[in-house]
Amino acid sequence: MKWFLVFWLGPIVFLGGWYGLSYYDMNFGFFMLTRQAHELVLKMYAETLGIDPQSVAPLVAKAIGTDSLFVIAILLFRRRKKIAARWKARRAQSSPEAALRSDDNLSNAPWRMKDAAAESIRSARLALDTSISSNARSAATVESRSSQ
Repeated sequence: MKWFLVFWLGPIVFLGGWYGLSYYDMNFGFFMLTRQAHELVLKMYAETLGIDPQSVAPLVAKAIGTDSLFVIAILLFRRRKKIAARWKARRAQSSPEAALRSDDNLSNAPWRMKDAAAESIRSARLALDTSISSNARSAATVESRSSQ
């Protein structure tokens, strides 16, 4: 995949660099970077395609844009499982329930108090049940001794 991106991006960078330097006539002593070479190349492409030389540059830009969309679509398709997992994790993190139950959020204090109260009620019931059952056992022991 890395080489696919290199072979896609390399010519685009080369063409963009040549177009920018030759359009503004920054030639550094090279003929191919002169404005004269720029107009000559665009004129040759225009004659080959049978169109006006001024419309070649926008056509090349549209072609690069379309090509880039295809490359991005291929990249997204290849990484769709990772993207879907990230999307689900992010949605779960931003859900209202997650915001209420967060340890960093102080607005969930009523939930904590409710949970703590429920736990103390459970432990009180357990203690009460234990004491009732032990009292019942001792009462049954006393009755069994007195009936004998």
